[in-house]
Amino acid sequence: MSESRKEITNELVKTIKNFKRSSKHIFPNIGIKPGEMMLLMCINESSKEQEGIKANELSEIMKVSTPLITQLLNSLISKDLITKDTDKIDKRAVRIRLTPKSKELIEKVEERFFSVFYGIVEQLGEKDSKELIRLFIKVNEHLNNSVI
Repeated sequence: MSESRKEITNELVKTIKNFKRSSKHIFPNIGIKPGEMMLLMCINESSKEQEGIKANELSEIMKVSTPLITQLLNSLISKDLITKDTDKIDKRAVRIRLTPKSKELIEKVEERFFSVFYGIVEQLGEKDSKELIRLFIKVNEHLNNSVI
């Protein structure tokens, strides 16, 4: 690797670490961990309102182990953010559903998230925002195709 590429790589790593630190300030303390919020948003996006979603389906969608999903679900149940109900067809299966409290929280977080990114678009302008999107897509493709 050339010295120039090493320097650029180090600068990229530093920038991403700073971005990660800065992103912690996007949301005020909402009383749940980022992983729990991601799970709530996944349930919200993936479940059919009347049916809910199974834990193993969440595990597949989020690409994490079922025991981790179970741990997160138990924490969210204790905070009254989800419910577990027996499946109407398969009595052995359990469906995860959002509570009104979690729906309200998701709405607040999504509004805040949109507001923050709207501000970024305002600051960067349309051209640079589109370029940033293009670069994020390219990075995402690389990361999805990389084997570490």
